Amino acid sequence: MQDKNVNLKKKKNNEIPPVLAGVSVFAICVFLVILFCMLAYFNVGGLGLDVINTLRKNEAIALDEQKAMEQEKKNIEELKLEVEKMQEDLAKREEELEKGWEEIAQKEAQLIKEKKKYEDLVNDLMPEFNNIQEVAEIYRAMDAAKVAELLEKQDNMALKVRIIKALDVSFASQVLSKMSPDKAAAILERIHDY
Repeated sequence: MQDKNVNLKKKKNNEIPPVLAGVSVFAICVFLVILFCMLAYFNVGGLGLDVINTLRKNEAIALDEQKAMEQEKKNIEELKLEVEKMQEDLAKREEELEKGWEEIAQKEAQLIKEKKKYEDLVNDLMPEFNNIQEVAEIYRAMDAAKVAELLEKQDNMALKVRIIKALDVSFASQVLSKMSPDKAAAILERIHDY
């Protein structure tokens, strides 16, 4: 048993402790990095120029990429501003369109009121128009001198004008020629105003 313990101690003495192994690996790595840096610094075998050129290329590529990214950001910002402007324009146009529809609705309502007003006026005047047409028809059957005499006795100037206008032109001119010149002139003046 003692032999076994002695053999174990010998084996343990031959083994490298793990901490020492880690330190050794670290030291070797540091040495290799320093060696590579020295070779590059002193340009041994053109290694320094190759490293510098590679770094410059990478730096140029990085700068180009950075410029491209900045340009893309700028383009995106411009597009955002353009979209915002379009949205504002669209909102303004929608507002103008809404106002236009409101104005159209108001004008339509106004036109409907005016149409109703004129229809009512026509309905109110239609019986009077029909009466004047009937009177004119009766006067057409009479002698022009007799019609002139009746119209001269009539006090309502508006009625006289309507009756003369309802007569055909040749008969109306005969009637007016049979009237006194002052009364015929007054009727003609009123006809002109209508």
